[in-house]
Amino acid sequence: MAIMDSINHKQKSGSVADPALASTMRLPLEELVDPDAEMHLDIRVADDDRPQRLRLMKRPYSIGRKVDADITLNQPGISRNHARILYLNNEEIIEDTGSTNGTYVNGVRISRCVLQNNDIIRIGDATLLFTRTPRK
Repeated sequence: MAIMDSINHKQKSGSVADPALASTMRLPLEELVDPDAEMHLDIRVADDDRPQRLRLMKRPYSIGRKVDADITLNQPGISRNHARILYLNNEEIIEDTGSTNGTYVNGVRISRCVLQNNDIIRIGDATLLFTRTPRK
């Protein structure tokens, strides 16, 4: 995949309902998500750690070193207010909030992108695996 820039590394043909996000995300119709699916983050802070699973609800999550962050990652290389996960139009979106060391999705530095099943998020030395599981 040719990478034009880190903001639209997942840009594809299609449209997005929120015009403010239209320049950063486009999804084809075949990638519409199940609004009833369960979303999780498997969080691994060090390579030898067992991941901790966090079930995501349909609300914003702050990620950073701050104790009052929704997802606290107290590690070097992680900003106090590093990133956030938003839920808009039945999609989960990760957005870097001006961190020093960046937020990476599948190895590409991003400022904002739509999360898809099995995306690997890298924040400092922490790895977060995003999964979407259809409800039975």
